[in-house]
Amino acid sequence: MKRINLLACVLAAVWLLTSVVYAEELSSYYQAVLAHNQDLYQMEKEPASYLAFPQGEGYEALSDQITAGRSDEKDKVQAIHDWVCSHIYYDNSDFGMGIEISSSEEWKDSLDQTSAAWLETYHRGNCAYYARVFRNLVRAQGIACLEVDGYTVNDIPQDSTGVFIVDQTAQTINVAGDVWTQDSYQSMSINHRWNEVYLDGRWVIVDPTWDSGNRYENGQYKDGSVAQSYFDISLAELSKNHKILSYEGTHTSDSAGISLDDAMPIEQIDPPDDWAASMVEEAITRRMVPEELQNWYHRAITREEFAALAAQYLAVYYPARLAQSSTAPVFSDTQNMAVAQMASLGIVSGVGEGRFAPQANITRQEAAVMLQRLCHVIGLTAGTVEGNIMYEDAAQIAPWAKEAVEEVRILGLMNGTGKRYEPLGLFTRQQAISVFYLLSEK
Repeated sequence: MKRINLLACVLAAVWLLTSVVYAEELSSYYQAVLAHNQDLYQMEKEPASYLAFPQGEGYEALSDQITAGRSDEKDKVQAIHDWVCSHIYYDNSDFGMGIEISSSEEWKDSLDQTSAAWLETYHRGNCAYYARVFRNLVRAQGIACLEVDGYTVNDIPQDSTGVFIVDQTAQTINVAGDVWTQDSYQSMSINHRWNEVYLDGRWVIVDPTWDSGNRYENGQYKDGSVAQSYFDISLAELSKNHKILSYEGTHTSDSAGISLDDAMPIEQIDPPDDWAASMVEEAITRRMVPEELQNWYHRAITREEFAALAAQYLAVYYPARLAQSSTAPVFSDTQNMAVAQMASLGIVSGVGEGRFAPQANITRQEAAVMLQRLCHVIGLTAGTVEGNIMYEDAAQIAPWAKEAVEEVRILGLMNGTGKRYEPLGLFTRQQAISVFYLLSEK
């Protein structure tokens, strides 16, 4: 009995020590990050706005399978969290849409797959893939779920519990995650995405990526454990290593509460690089850029967003040509008017089986093809194009894109990145806006 009491005293002393250190080890920037996150977290987010998900993509059947036998909403979300964390492998290559794909042919074939089939084939990706799959599976159960973009300090020492580790060199106990510095606190760059789920009248924070121990490295799948550290994590704990920057679908609001723009000036959130800043600013001044694209300039542009940019460009400079387009929906997976208009003019096309894949990102060679089509619609051509491409990676450019790549280069709209073209690299918002600005100068 005495030995047990002694052990209890030792454990109590250790707990007291860690509690004291816990309070002392919080950096001077932690409270500022927490206050910032509280402002954004408390902004108005209407659950009904976060229920839509792609229909006919297999999410319903898969979500029902994962949650079978569960009636409580939180239990369903827990099951989806565990499934996502155990079935997806984090891929550091960050290729394409967060998925490593070996060739342009494989990329085109993958676009014809349903999302559920894609998940079975390419069950590896970055944080955006974890968050999107989790979101759609949760929404398939009729539960509101949104995506959160932010900045994380993720080079933290941490044990399997995610609570404390001992720094053997400094002989101190650190609070896992609270390693904010002045630079990281001030950073407005987006480097991570996670989720919030609306349960029992509150938004529950979930980060499936950080709870997944699976890794895809050097072509091999490496199994890891599923943690629960970031399932229904408190805002105070989250703020030790996560800073909220943007909520999915958030715009300036005149309603009561705190809007994103009130909490953080929009010009401070992921601004364009210096080389693009003046072109982006002038394009906005000329009303060429839809409001929803006037931020997050390093984010890869989607097929739907590119169509919106093209439609806006025509509305400003060639309204008569735009008036000749049709707004009748032509794809089964989107009702977007700009997509319909650009499809009717032959500027964009589907990916097969009546689908457009509106949220898929665009590669540089795909952007060149769409841009070439737009140029032809407005009567701008480079004359005879032989397709003699001189880039070091010219062999990686798909045959169907080579003429477009060369023509838009001749027109001074799109060039390579040094000696390479990076045809399968993603096309960002700032790149797309800059290209449309250059087009407006022709």
